[in-house]
Amino acid sequence: MTRSRPTRLLLALLFGASSILAAQQPAPTAGQEELARGRLDGQVAAQAIGTGGWFIGGVASGVLTGLIGTTVIWIAAGSTDVSVPADRRLQIVNQTAVYQQAFESGYGEKLKVQRKRSALRGGLLGTAAFVVWYLASADATSDYAY
Repeated sequence: MTRSRPTRLLLALLFGASSILAAQQPAPTAGQEELARGRLDGQVAAQAIGTGGWFIGGVASGVLTGLIGTTVIWIAAGSTDVSVPADRRLQIVNQTAVYQQAFESGYGEKLKVQRKRSALRGGLLGTAAFVVWYLASADATSDYAY
């Protein structure tokens, strides 16, 4: 399929303009780099925190109340307050205020995501276990019907 000359010219101009605009992006400032580094370090620190309690709570709520309980614990996991532990605060005390704020922000965001994910997985597992148990017991009782 051949294109007309004006179409090729238009495509070349659009490609050239987008390349020029992309090249004119300003370089990140020291503050932006500090912000990004703090947020990333906070997220990495949050990954080391266990969320097994939220998983167990999700399983329990899923078994006892099904999808409603799963939803409730997922919401609860996302609405909890998250604070950086004292030992982590001592490790970043020599950093700039921008870095510390970004670290706390990244830490809190990542830990909430992990908690919500664990609670949801546990809740779905508990709900599935309840459904399997219910279907198995319903099938067992139907075997005895005459």
